[in-house]
Amino acid sequence: MERQKKCLIFRLAKTAQILLIAVALVLPGNTFAAVDADIEGELEDFEQEQKVGGHVHLGRGPVDWALDKSGYEALREKANEKLGLDWLVAYSVLAQRRSHSGNKKSDFNSELDFAGEWELIKSNTFGTTSFTWLYSKIWNHYTDANSSAKVSQAGGTVFQISDSDSIDAWRNIFFSQSVFDDLIAVHVGQIDATTFFNNIDYANNDRDKFVSEAFTRDAVRSTTDAFGLGATVEVNPTDWLYLRAGFIDGNSSLDRPKWDTFEKGDYIYLGEIGLMANVDGMGKGVYRLSPWYAENGELGQTGEGVTFSFEQELAIDAVVFGRASAANRRRTDIEAFLGGGIVFTNPFGFDRDQIGIAVGAGVPSDDDNRNYTYLVDSYWRLQLTERMQFGPSFQAHIKPAADRDRDVLFVGGLRCMWRF
Repeated sequence: MERQKKCLIFRLAKTAQILLIAVALVLPGNTFAAVDADIEGELEDFEQEQKVGGHVHLGRGPVDWALDKSGYEALREKANEKLGLDWLVAYSVLAQRRSHSGNKKSDFNSELDFAGEWELIKSNTFGTTSFTWLYSKIWNHYTDANSSAKVSQAGGTVFQISDSDSIDAWRNIFFSQSVFDDLIAVHVGQIDATTFFNNIDYANNDRDKFVSEAFTRDAVRSTTDAFGLGATVEVNPTDWLYLRAGFIDGNSSLDRPKWDTFEKGDYIYLGEIGLMANVDGMGKGVYRLSPWYAENGELGQTGEGVTFSFEQELAIDAVVFGRASAANRRRTDIEAFLGGGIVFTNPFGFDRDQIGIAVGAGVPSDDDNRNYTYLVDSYWRLQLTERMQFGPSFQAHIKPAADRDRDVLFVGGLRCMWRF
């Protein structure tokens, strides 16, 4: 098994090297203005929230005091300065309860995330080589609730874990090589597709943003199931355009991560064209078109689809976002989905808080189910101390696709997260 893994990694590395050389030969050197292509995720969110002058509700808490006294932050700063190494540890708990489901109403689980990035080489000659990881451990402490697919197919994930007691997996563990001042970047390894494709920054984490997978990932599952060995190539020809393409093992998922299935050749192919705008009087925005094609594999039949998504800053300390997805019914539970919302980034003068409201509608693939199903998702995230967040969430599933006996299903929840 170890020999197979090493062989797979070697083949992926060679593939990435060939792709990089090919693109470098086609493009006319470093004649374009490069744009930073940050990998959206926990580490970037955390660093952004540590800005000077951010308001919190309760000031410094016991965890903040203990970490500062132990020299933890000083260690992080020195590791970043001397070694190019940065990391984040986050622990969150989620409790939910839903209406009109007999005795199956409640769920309580927690998640531990360990994310980081190590900048190994940075030079004008060879570009930047880095190593990125995100490990997640999810515990299902208590549940008497049905799985999310039984609640509302268009609603995505209502309860955040499968029927197993726990899940532990490397969501991301890959090497990156960028050249020509970040004009071209190649990523090779274990990849969560939503790190690079169809990623809405203000709706990409069910632990501190929207809960429903319909908003945090994609209701038609274009990239939701794609966790596996693969590679991506990214080109940033101007400061307002980027191009991405990649492939990922179509037999590996978050709760069933595998490396030995890569050689079967059942891949999920993804692409994305992104336009970055800076609208006068409003702010920055990103507009994406993300097509995909999936071969027949353990995660589903052959299928294809496309998603358009965007996020745009407003002039009122808020961001609007939206997603429109369509796929053939052979592959997905949802044939089409249209949704969007607004996130207030400075509610009541607290610039570390967020309040989000989103609505969506889906067309189930199963003709025997309802023709349409609708979803409302909302949350309030309060930054209580420097490292502690807390807040309620609320969902309303209207005409849930998999429960024809219910016209409306409500889900209330409470979340708490510590980051350090």
